[in-house]
Amino acid sequence: MIWEIGTVAKHLVLPPVGLGWLLLAALWQVRRRARLAKTLIAAVFAAGLAMSLPVVATWLRDLVVIPAAESEYGRAQAIVILGGGRGLVWAPDHDAILDAYPGVFTLQRVHAGARLARRTGLPVLITSGTPDGYEPTEAEVMRRVLETDLGVRARWIEDKSRNTGENADFTARMLLPEGIRTVILVTSDFHQRRAITVFKRAGLEALPHPVPPAGPSGPTDWHDFVPNAQSLMRSHYAVHELAGTLYSLVRAPATPAATVGN
Repeated sequence: MIWEIGTVAKHLVLPPVGLGWLLLAALWQVRRRARLAKTLIAAVFAAGLAMSLPVVATWLRDLVVIPAAESEYGRAQAIVILGGGRGLVWAPDHDAILDAYPGVFTLQRVHAGARLARRTGLPVLITSGTPDGYEPTEAEVMRRVLETDLGVRARWIEDKSRNTGENADFTARMLLPEGIRTVILVTSDFHQRRAITVFKRAGLEALPHPVPPAGPSGPTDWHDFVPNAQSLMRSHYAVHELAGTLYSLVRAPATPAATVGN
């Protein structure tokens, strides 16, 4: 219950929804403090417009993206693929789930992880449970795609976690007792910095393998100053990850998972 409240609160606070609350506050103050209200309204529109610009979205992305550490992959002992969401197909009367399919981020991560596994020969762990409380787990959906469609077997399946912190803690509990301390972490490019932070706290060294591959931004042209919805979404993900990384740095000391096998 606490986790669900935190998830809802996170979406209500972060932009663009968080900007909406500021706008409502400004409208509430229009008659009482007209100057303050006008300042808040201008700030909200300026922030929303800025986050919709490709040049700003790219700048925010560069703050959270970590390039792949391929030169260090020789030290890795396993590959860990993080889930990134899945969709559900409900029966017409909504009393049963007929099927489940991987979300875009999950599909990207699984495909990248499968290619990496074939290239390196390293064993694979997939991790993600049921963040929404419905079966099947994300890990099960990932396993189907990985094994049936891509021909790569997952040696370990962690299907209890609901967020990145639990991904790390539960993965550490499975790998550390087997002497595995260094992994290649496959997740979305914007998610790498936070994921590496929490995996380190759990006792695992995570070598980044961002999806799609992180590289230098291209040259800036006039298109980068034309606002669009896609850039607003990219900015949202980047701000979400910056906030999550900050929280990971100040959260309580590492869980007992980090001490297993130490």
